[in-house]
Amino acid sequence: MDSSSGGVAVRVQVAQVHRTVRLAETLTGRISVAQHAHAVLVPLDALVPADEGFHVFVVDAEDVAHATEVKVGGRSPSHAWITDGVKAGQHVVVKGAYGVEDGAKISNGEKKDDDGKDDEKDDAKGKAPAKGKP
Repeated sequence: MDSSSGGVAVRVQVAQVHRTVRLAETLTGRISVAQHAHAVLVPLDALVPADEGFHVFVVDAEDVAHATEVKVGGRSPSHAWITDGVKAGQHVVVKGAYGVEDGAKISNGEKKDDDGKDDEKDDAKGKAPAKGKP
């Protein structure tokens, strides 16, 4: 490992070449170390640090958020793989999760006043389903 760049020298065999690769050319890529057919993914923004680990806010049918402890198995640049705590299809808070309290009422999108117009003072939270196979 090169301590100044953080780079690692590797030898790879490319199955499909779209252009000629030069000897000692610098390339970037990703190495997949495992595949999990039934992995549950949540956006990184849904993770909230807790005392020992993380939790997410699972939103029930009445749009109430419940702090749920989760175990993170791994991460990509945009998502976390959850090994325990959330099931595929459950809705989790993905926008503004740090400001949510357990038992808070959640809305998906912009809140409206009684007159039906958007109120910029309202703090709308977004929710989305956890991805994966049940």
